[in-house]
Order: sequence, then C-alpha cells, then structure tokens
Amino acid sequence: MEAAIPALEEAKAALSNINKASLDEIKALANPAQAIVDVCMICFFLYPKTNHNDTSWANIKIQTLNDTKLLDNLKSYDVSKTRADGANKAKKRMEKLIKDLGCALEEVPKVVANKSFAAGGLFKWCTSTITCYDINKEVEPKKKKAAQMNAEKEKGEKELAETMDNLEKLNKMLSELNANKKIQQDELDELQRKSSEMTRKLNAASQLITGLGGE
Repeated sequence: MEAAIPALEEAKAALSNINKASLDEIKALANPAQAIVDVCMICFFLYPKTNHNDTSWANIKIQTLNDTKLLDNLKSYDVSKTRADGANKAKKRMEKLIKDLGCALEEVPKVVANKSFAAGGLFKWCTSTITCYDINKEVEPKKKKAAQMNAEKEKGEKELAETMDNLEKLNKMLSELNANKKIQQDELDELQRKSSEMTRKLNAASQLITGLGGE
C-alpha cells in the first residue's frame, strides 16, 4: 500500500479544515445545491455504515451528517473495508457531478467550495479515498498471492527440514545397525574359527587314538 500513501495523506489533509459547525451548515440546508447533494452522496456511498437503498437527502443526512463521529471516522477510514458496490456508485455519481459542473476534476473542489466550504473538503476526501481504493484493489490480490506463495515456501522449507532430519536419523540408525552387524559377523567368524580349530584337533586326536589302537 506504499503507492497509496500520498492519496491517504491528501484524504486526511482534506478534512483538516472541516469542523462540526461547517458540517452543521450543510445539514441545515433543506434544499441544498445539487453539487452539495452529489458530494454528500459520494461520501454516503463510501461510508461503510450506510444503507444504499435510500439515497434521499433526508437519509443521507441521517446516516452521514448526523453521525457525531463522522470526521473522526473519515480520518481513520480503512479503505480495505470499502464495499465494491459503494465504490462503483460513488464513481458514477462523481462522473455525473463533473459532467454537470462542466469542469475538470481538478477544478471541482474549488467550484464546490464556493457553494459550501465543507463540501469542497469532503469532495477532496472522496477523490483521494477512491484513488486509494483503486490502488488497494490492484495491489491486494498481489499481496494475497505473495502471502500464499510465502506460506507455501515456508511449508516447503519446513517439510524439507523435517525430511532432512528424518534422513539423518535414518542414516544414523543404518550406521548403528551396520556397526552391530559387523560386530555380530566378527563374533560369528570367531566362533566358526574356534569350531574349525576344535574340529581339527578332534580329528587329530581321533586319528591318534585309532593309530594307537591298531598297534
């Protein structure tokens, strides 16, 4: 998300000059200019707590402007929790606003601020937040893929280490068995040697006795 840091800073800066009094001024408008309504609606679509089914000015005020923690929530806004449907609706409403005002995106904050200072700041927050959302939408799958690959790599390294450890233990066991086998083979050879020696002596003694008996 490093690429989104500038946009995040811009979003926070856009709210620095907005206070509760300026938001109350918007909330007090019974029939605000369409540009103000559009800006508040864009904010309404991005705000995670809202129900998008009712986009009336009365409901927008209830679910956003009436929230006493609105500014704090916008300043600490987690773009990763932005709903895709809300972001898409916000983008469409923003396109409509730009078209209706007949000016470039960069000029919209100034034009809106002439109608309402707070609305101009909210619009800057909305544009910066949507920029962050688009960056996050592109980066997040790559982060998940990288995390998955890293997890698989760690799993493979763990399995390799376990296999090497088991192989080392197996080789040690084989070495001990071979050593024991050699000891047992040496003992068997020694017994066979003694048996042969005793057989040779027995045969020699038998021959001697037979020879003596014949005399």
